[in-house]
Amino acid sequence: MELFATSALISGLTALLFGAYIYFKSNKDLSALLFLLLSFSTGLWGVSYWFWLTDSYSYEQAYFYVRLLSIFAIVSVVFFVHWVSLVNRFTGFLFRYFVLTPTYLAVILAIPAFLFTNLLIGDLKSNIITPYWPVAGPWHIYHLVFIFILPLVITSLFLVKLLLSNKVSIEQKRRIKVLLAGMLFGFGGAGTNFFLWYDINILPYGNFLMLLYPPLVSYSAIKHKLFDVRTLAVDSTVFFLALSALFQLIIAQDTVILLWQFVFFIVVLVVSYILTKTFRSELKHKREIERLVGRLEETNKHLEEISQKKTEFLSIATHQLRAPVAIMRGQLSLILEGAYGQVPDKIKKKLKKVFLSSERMAHTITDFLNVARIEQGRMEYNFTTVDLLSLVKSVHGELKELAKEKGLDLNFKKGKEVKSRLYIHA
Repeated sequence: MELFATSALISGLTALLFGAYIYFKSNKDLSALLFLLLSFSTGLWGVSYWFWLTDSYSYEQAYFYVRLLSIFAIVSVVFFVHWVSLVNRFTGFLFRYFVLTPTYLAVILAIPAFLFTNLLIGDLKSNIITPYWPVAGPWHIYHLVFIFILPLVITSLFLVKLLLSNKVSIEQKRRIKVLLAGMLFGFGGAGTNFFLWYDINILPYGNFLMLLYPPLVSYSAIKHKLFDVRTLAVDSTVFFLALSALFQLIIAQDTVILLWQFVFFIVVLVVSYILTKTFRSELKHKREIERLVGRLEETNKHLEEISQKKTEFLSIATHQLRAPVAIMRGQLSLILEGAYGQVPDKIKKKLKKVFLSSERMAHTITDFLNVARIEQGRMEYNFTTVDLLSLVKSVHGELKELAKEKGLDLNFKKGKEVKSRLYIHA
């Protein structure tokens, strides 16, 4: 008996501690308030369960505790369903009006039925755990289906659907998995108490599984609120150390021991304060670095987008310029060759300058196009062996006449040690 009562009490008190911690560390929005109410109702269920099995010395007293724990149990369900729907954004018409609202209405109707009638709790009878175990009333099965089974099963299905979708991140999927496990251990474990209500001889061993419920559900709440789990761990360690030292101080009876325990308590408080302050300072610096790294990543991403747009613009612009320049060069070439009739020398001289300028423009456009190809990773390299000496002689021959027209002498003289054949990109 005491094992079942103790497991329920530990689960309840743990839920109370986690709920209070998360609420006072959060921005106190609706989801934080719902989690606090969920934690307190779970905690009061555990306390009522404890007093029912350990402090019931009469039928009336046991009946009072059974009514209390039953009310806190159904209130826990509705707060849990509401909190889960809020943090996972189950705000659709179907869930709101066919799951959440009916559950609230059923709980509101069930509370006076527990308090003032025997419809849900028919009687108390003796079994191997306690002399005052409840017997299901004539309407208890409806309460079990419409307040426990249906809301929790439908909420689980919505969570599974969200888990299988591509709308959530990996971290959110991990949080949902932990939440589903918490639901199974918590409400599934508590549900094993109902077997004896219906004279099914299965003891409520699921109470031991409920010990996992508060940390699992609280972990999901912490991740939703973006708290640091390490902060919770440090705060919890410091709290339990200080509580342990205070307990040792309270139970000390000898004056010398009392003095030493008082000194130890002060030392624990000082060390706890320094440890917490140091950890929070390091955590603050780390979060600032993470924030700056995140901003840097966003800036780099933005710069990459700008660079990509610039490259696309170069590619489009050079393609658009290439065609008219090619047409212009072709027409100039035909005019200079006399395809459209003889051209006066004075005009031909000017047209040659225009032709050379268009040729330089064509090379510039090709260079821009190659830059765009390189940045997009589309540049093709064709390496081949080239006779450098023949290439230079060819260029010299083309530019010699142009230099002569400008009154310049362009000469080429081969050196003694010149490697004429090279392997280059052509």
